[in-house]
Order: sequence, then C-alpha cells, then structure tokens
Amino acid sequence: IGSDINCSLSKTVTASSIRDKAFNRKLSLSVNVFHRHTHNCKCQLQYHPMYLRGFGLEDLETCEHIFASSNTAVCLIHFGHPILDTS
Repeated sequence: IGSDINCSLSKTVTASSIRDKAFNRKLSLSVNVFHRHTHNCKCQLQYHPMYLRGFGLEDLETCEHIFASSNTAVCLIHFGHPILDTS
C-alpha cells in the first residue's frame, strides 16, 4: 500500500489488533515517490518504492496525476452542470 503517511501507519498497525493479520498477509507499506522528500533517510530506505521489490517504475502518484490533469477540464465543464454553475 502506498500512502503519504505509511511510515506513521506502520507503527499504528504494529500496535493494533490487526498486527497478526497484516503480518500473515505480508502487508507491505510504502510512501509515494513525491512525499519521500519530506521523510528522513531511514524512512526513505524502509518505505520508498525504489528500495522495495515489486514496484518497478510505479511512483504511487496515479491518483494525484489524474486529479491534476482534471483541473484543466474544470473550466470547460463547470458551466454546463447546474450544481457546479455558480455564475
């Protein structure tokens, strides 16, 4: 699972009642590539996709890319929808 807060989430999972399920199912947590810049070196080495097996070139930012690209379409569609039209 890739998320901005997985270094913190890891501690929560370890201390929670789902710890055994997470371990048995080999739950793997990582931070998104962009957010690694805000984390310390130890966190990056443990949670960054570049250092974990199986991620390949995935940056875990797909939703961010889709959201960012949809921002350009808003100006075209917001006038055509009665809920979004605030003019």
